[in-house]
Amino acid sequence: MESTGSYWLSLFMALQNGGFKVFLVSGYQTKNVRTKTDIKDCQLIQKLHSLGLLRSCFLPDEQILKLRTMNSHRLSMIEEPAKMKNKMQKALRLCNFRIDVVINDITGKSGRAIMEAILSGEQDGNKLSQLADNRFRKSKKEIAEALQGHDNDELMFELEDCYDLYKIIQGKIDVCYKKIEQLLKSYLVEESQIEPRVEITKKQTKGKNQVKLDFPQLSYQYYGVDLFAIESVNMNTFLTLITEIGQGI
Repeated sequence: MESTGSYWLSLFMALQNGGFKVFLVSGYQTKNVRTKTDIKDCQLIQKLHSLGLLRSCFLPDEQILKLRTMNSHRLSMIEEPAKMKNKMQKALRLCNFRIDVVINDITGKSGRAIMEAILSGEQDGNKLSQLADNRFRKSKKEIAEALQGHDNDELMFELEDCYDLYKIIQGKIDVCYKKIEQLLKSYLVEESQIEPRVEITKKQTKGKNQVKLDFPQLSYQYYGVDLFAIESVNMNTFLTLITEIGQGI
């Protein structure tokens, strides 16, 4: 069977449940000898397979497939807050509230506090600057000068909508992480691999897209080694690894 998007999955599962041993073949192996009709295409794929010229794709088990689905959903959602953040910056910039000039991340604690104050009607730069953390390199005076904005109903409407959507999506991402953690734990229970906690190399979890759940311990249960002792391996690396190759290392 040729892998074509997601169209193959339902038939593939039905054939497997019927007792067939199905080879899922990447289109890269047949694209150079493609014919004009579906029937001839099927005949050609069958001939190539009979000659041993096709290799079956790696297919994870049902549990890993669930994890792959959830991780793919997580990755697609991570892209959405960035879009909302860009739109918020644009709306603020057009209103001359240059939060992005004085604060690196407008969706951080200080940035959110200032945005919420602007959305509530505050336009005094001096008052807005007092909401910024004292640890910023920019002085309160510099921050105040960057926040001498003006009101615009349409842009404020856009800013509020984008900010609300940003918070909703971030909340959904957190729920997605918890669902992935539940799937990992349930799989370990089925495989009877739950072991006592061990000392794992600690890695920083800074950043909005870094996983803040107990995945280092779960990774040890899966692979029996401390993957986090490897430089540059982090939570996202582990999720990508297990959802792409399962326990095949």
